[in-house]
Amino acid sequence: MEKTTNAPSKPMQCPACKQFHVETTIETDTFIYGIGLEAVDLTVTIPVRICSDCGRRFTDEVAEYVEHEAVCQHLGVMTPKEISTIRNGYNISQATLSEFMCIDEELLACWENGELIQNAAIDNLLYLLTFPENLERLKTRYANPIILK
Repeated sequence: MEKTTNAPSKPMQCPACKQFHVETTIETDTFIYGIGLEAVDLTVTIPVRICSDCGRRFTDEVAEYVEHEAVCQHLGVMTPKEISTIRNGYNISQATLSEFMCIDEELLACWENGELIQNAAIDNLLYLLTFPENLERLKTRYANPIILK
């Protein structure tokens, strides 16, 4: 267990006693991802918060994000940061990219926020969008949609 010296940008409140005397340690955590024979142990380094007043140990959204990224890496799919980097690199909104991909904007937001993990097919499409010429192809196709009968 290693104590950090960097304090959070805003005071962190203990969820148990509501005091603001919270320290952060960096710890190794192993968690199980999957079920049954497909379950695997994944190990990450996460910030653990400890209240100096009541002794409560807790994690927050930072630890959840780190664990989510570990699952994405295990599955071999893009992380939320990688997905938002693609979109931000083109300087387009979630609404615009979701239109080009023919998906719900809320679904794209969930992938970027780490609420959901995209399947392999969508991940392949996202990978192809790292190449600017492929976004241009989708723009053209979206402008002239193919109508199937």
